[in-house]
Order: sequence, then structure tokens, then C-alpha cells
Amino acid sequence: MEQKILKSLLDNKIKELGFKKLGCYNSDLEKLTKEDLDNVLNNIEFASTDVQVSINNKKYIVEIMTCDNEIDFDVLEKQVYISRYGIFEEDYDEKFNNK
Repeated sequence: MEQKILKSLLDNKIKELGFKKLGCYNSDLEKLTKEDLDNVLNNIEFASTDVQVSINNKKYIVEIMTCDNEIDFDVLEKQVYISRYGIFEEDYDEKFNNK
């Protein structure tokens, strides 16, 4: 999806929820399918949360974080996410695959 359109969608959803602006933005968001993007948009309201997505058949995590009155988005490969937070593969699977 084109960056301008995606940022507009994110901005609208963020303002709809009462936040002031889009903070950090990872361009990998532009590679999301419509389904994954909808899932991310639907989870913004939960403030700080993580959403599993697929990009080119690889698992990624979109981290949604609130900071002051803005919302930040980061995209991490599954293994980077596991390594960063020091979690076990089983815990990852329980968190993201048993919903």
C-alpha cells in the first residue's frame, strides 16, 4: 500500500481514538496485506500491544506502542522479537497462535 494512503489510514484511526498523532512509523507496514492491516487497525485501541502478521510468507510482529499522546508502530521479524524479549518459542506460539 502506498505510504501516503497508509499513513492517512493510521492517522484517522489514531485521531478517532483520541490520540493526537502518529509517532514512529516503520515502512514495512506498507507491505501488509489488507487482512493484516485491518487486524493492526483493529488492535490500535488496545494501546500497547503486539500483532502477528505475515510479509512474504514470513512471520513478523507489529508492535503498537503509546507514548505521551502519540502511537508508534514498529515491525520486527519473529526471531528478532523472540530474541529482543528473551521469550521461548513455546511462549511465542501460545501468545500469537492460540487466539
